[in-house]
Amino acid sequence: MWRVLEVHWRFALLWMRLNGMVGCTGWPPRWSKARMRRSCATMFLVTIVRAALCTTSVRFVWQSLNDAHDESNYRNSLFMADFFSKNVGMTLAQLAMLRHSRRLSLLVRALLLQSYSFPDSRRKCAARSVVILLFGAFSMVYTFVSVKFMICGGSWNGAVFFIADLIPVLALSISQDSFIHVVCASVDFMTSIADGVQEHMNALPHAYARTATPRNPAPAACGQQDDSPVQGLRTLRMRYQCVQDAVHLTNCLYGPYNVLSNTITMIESVVCLYAGMAGNIDFQEEIWNLTLGIALTTKILFICVIGEEMHAESSRIRTALQTAIAHHPDHNLQMKAEIIRFIHQTQMQEIKFVAVDPCYYDLSTFKKVIASILTYIVVLAQFSPLFPH
Repeated sequence: MWRVLEVHWRFALLWMRLNGMVGCTGWPPRWSKARMRRSCATMFLVTIVRAALCTTSVRFVWQSLNDAHDESNYRNSLFMADFFSKNVGMTLAQLAMLRHSRRLSLLVRALLLQSYSFPDSRRKCAARSVVILLFGAFSMVYTFVSVKFMICGGSWNGAVFFIADLIPVLALSISQDSFIHVVCASVDFMTSIADGVQEHMNALPHAYARTATPRNPAPAACGQQDDSPVQGLRTLRMRYQCVQDAVHLTNCLYGPYNVLSNTITMIESVVCLYAGMAGNIDFQEEIWNLTLGIALTTKILFICVIGEEMHAESSRIRTALQTAIAHHPDHNLQMKAEIIRFIHQTQMQEIKFVAVDPCYYDLSTFKKVIASILTYIVVLAQFSPLFPH
């Protein structure tokens, strides 16, 4: 399963490179000035092509809106607003990701190094891995359905519209998959750290006997058993710091991109869900719009669940440390000092992934996303009768 996920991660970065979103190449990715210049040129060409396609599509849709005066105009105008937001958002996302290409390559290389250095931290949750692969397969399904609608349309203008709509959806969806891989790798590494801390804390009563500490103890030799629990806990604390640094870098890299992708995804989800529930279109189109809206919403909610899992693992580490120092206050001074440092580190450096500042990917954002989507669907339904007037 890990190899399949690694191939999917590699494909996501390759697609981002072909769309001019990152200036690195190879696997593990390496940044270079030459590759950066080529990515800038690619982004410029892709933007020009999309601008030409969008101009043609806008003229076609605007003409169809003027020719038809029925209830479908309201739905088509919503699709037009969604189409415009996706193309503008993709251009801004390209600029945001291209700016941090060098840091992105370093982050991916660091996470891969952690995964290969600690094989026990690779994708502990099989269900989560299956969901990630399903999100990757969704991009292919969306491409197939778009091509089908494009062929059934039978007109050149309709084909141009579907192509101009397909490119930003695939680019944003696949780049969002790369962010999911980064988040999942960090969560898996944090889970392995939490398991290690729990094992150390459970073994403390057996490692230290309740004996009086001498006033002037002799220095312990290197590798002595009394120091091994302290060294093991210190190693876990350093690994915790590595995860914290990786999450901080991820927030810096994907912060602007998450604002754009989440906004675009929510707009598209609201439009698709409303179009699927409003009726007045073909049954197959209704089913496809509902499926697309549910899939886009599920991806955001899935990231929120993973972010909440990261917070839960960090809390599990803090709880294990506090329980150990409360139930066994007679540890030696070195172990007690190391536990206190670890507790202070978990309290001062809370690990969370930023969705839209100041919101994080957690259960509170999960509830806000659902409430916002339902609210906007109700608002669109209320304004629908007023549109013809």
